Amino acid sequence: MEQFPVIGFHKSYSSDNLVTDSAAGATAFACGVKTYNNAIGMTADTTSCQTILEESEARHLATGLISTSSIVHATPASFIAHQSYRERYEAIALDFMNTEVDLLIGGGKKFFDRRKMDDRDLISEMRRKGYWVYDYSQDDISQVRARSDAKLVYFTADNHPLTVSTGRTYLPAASTLAVNFLKQKSETGFFLMIEGSQIDWMGHASEGKLPHQRIARF
Repeated sequence: MEQFPVIGFHKSYSSDNLVTDSAAGATAFACGVKTYNNAIGMTADTTSCQTILEESEARHLATGLISTSSIVHATPASFIAHQSYRERYEAIALDFMNTEVDLLIGGGKKFFDRRKMDDRDLISEMRRKGYWVYDYSQDDISQVRARSDAKLVYFTADNHPLTVSTGRTYLPAASTLAVNFLKQKSETGFFLMIEGSQIDWMGHASEGKLPHQRIARF
């Protein structure tokens, strides 16, 4: 059996709490530093930290993010954005425009094209930058044909995608599409983060309902 040449160990507590959240936990994975709960791609003193996705871009690797939540949610955001608070979704979407990420698949379309903090249409801006942008209302992901000479965005929902129990099935197809696409984008290799986001949502639903037990918000 082929084995990975490098194995890493990760302690999940954040810089300000023994119970981490997705923002601090993902930032630790992305940057290799601990930070406070709610921080996105920032150190504990609110300094932006270089993420593994950004380093991969600098080394000419192809890069991609897949999530079964909104693409601006804490985990994917921590690999590409730099914000002091995880729920600044429109500001996080704006940070995406500062990168050359090759592939994005996830929800959160409304934070790009129907913004409240400004009147920018980030989807139109992405298309002008050379992205092919698709969404759930027009094309099923199995019908998307990725071009190796372009970059690809597929929005799976306006906000959060459906749960598996209510019909979400795109993660296997998205993962296969992404690997095949990114392999063609760079001879150097690629970085791809895939998140099955909704596995912890049952914990959110139970928050505050169990006596004498604290359930973290992820």
